[in-house]
Amino acid sequence: MSKPFNEAEYRKRLIDRGTDPDTATDIASKTAASHNLQLQKEREEVPAWNANPRRGSVAVGKLVSRSDLPAAPAGAPSTKAALANTASEAPPKSATLKRRVKPSAAPKEVATSIAKKAAGSKGKQKGTVPVPDTAFNNRQLSLFQSFLANDDAQRDILSNAIDLWDSIPRYSVSRRRQDELRQPGGYLPIRKATFQYRGISLTAVVRPARLELRNEQGKPTGETVEYYPSAREELIEHALRRLATEQPSGFFDESQPRSGLYFTLYRLRQELAAQGHSMTHRDLAEGLDILSLGGLDIETEGDHDALGVRKFGRSTFIANLAGVKREDLDLNPNARWYVEFHPFVTASIDKIAYRQFNYHRWMQCRGQLGRWLISQLVLKYTQAAQATSFTMKYSTIKRDSGLLDGYKLPRQAVAALDEAWEELKEREVLASYTKAEERGARAKLIDVSYTLLPTRTFSTEQRAANKRQLDAKAAIVPHQETLL
Repeated sequence: MSKPFNEAEYRKRLIDRGTDPDTATDIASKTAASHNLQLQKEREEVPAWNANPRRGSVAVGKLVSRSDLPAAPAGAPSTKAALANTASEAPPKSATLKRRVKPSAAPKEVATSIAKKAAGSKGKQKGTVPVPDTAFNNRQLSLFQSFLANDDAQRDILSNAIDLWDSIPRYSVSRRRQDELRQPGGYLPIRKATFQYRGISLTAVVRPARLELRNEQGKPTGETVEYYPSAREELIEHALRRLATEQPSGFFDESQPRSGLYFTLYRLRQELAAQGHSMTHRDLAEGLDILSLGGLDIETEGDHDALGVRKFGRSTFIANLAGVKREDLDLNPNARWYVEFHPFVTASIDKIAYRQFNYHRWMQCRGQLGRWLISQLVLKYTQAAQATSFTMKYSTIKRDSGLLDGYKLPRQAVAALDEAWEELKEREVLASYTKAEERGARAKLIDVSYTLLPTRTFSTEQRAANKRQLDAKAAIVPHQETLL
């Protein structure tokens, strides 16, 4: 059996050799976690995991608090060395492409869980598959974690908008509307929402998550209820995506393929609170449950499958979640959770189908509609300039967002949309907008066209996003154009 590993002594040796103290702490912690994993294997105490091939996702059968995390590479190159290989074309002098690096909390004993992949093509369960060291430091991940910005202050407010994934109306049913739709026994119907992506008609099929109700003491009441992911879960998912751009949290494993991150609930709560969305531990845990249990399918019309979406199969909003028991958190508040993103997110990281955007501004929006509009402008208004306008129609926004379906009258929905445009002016996205109403018989409102002009700030952000994306694609050879 392996000898005990002295983390403190190893850290001291690293510092004596000239390693930065924070980096030394992180390396020592990762090495200790890897050593503990080896000890666990020797004791043949591999945790039990249950795969659900029918849903195409992995459900956790047992959560443990041992140090099971695979270690990030101890000899990982420095930030400058990693950046040297991210693009073949150097960014302009006024801006730098740099990865966000933040020191790990690095507790003495990291309590975590190892994720297991779903069954193979014949439904046979595979063995436990730890995330390999190479998944924490590779070209695709480096490009995803790097942002084009003038300084650290600008870089810290950036994240990634995912092309197809952020165009799916997946969080559009409010909690209030869910209460109206809920049937006896707490059931919700399977929801189908038709939308268009690059002129292709698609249908999002959302299956609700069924949760066990608990009392104030956290004990099960015996009742269950279903929820669709909504605004709260949208905020949680975006916060997780941003945390995945920090080293050494995020990973991209091309061999599986899969992408995601390791995180602590404290860090996630801290991130949400910093963006003005404080959540209790209970709310956050419930939101993660809904994301990991709620299903999402994408269906194409007819026999033509232009996006090749069928190859991804069915998945939950979070493809895999491994958590930590509350009693383990009491012993170690820094115990880490494991998340795998939806296959569409993984495919977008692989194909560089994402764009940097002002995540802080997005988080500060008062409502979902404003956030949706910002995401669409980031993804579609790529040539934003003060002399170049962009047009969006009320009918298109209603169809593709799903956020205006709750209004009884069109004029109420249009008023809500006008309010969202005004907020985008406040947030320095739009300099101005004009609207032209299309009316039919008896002055009935048929549609509204909005002509938008961006601010100089938003135009500059879009140019930086264009440059960053071009540099990233140039770094991947050969590059194949794809819709994902």
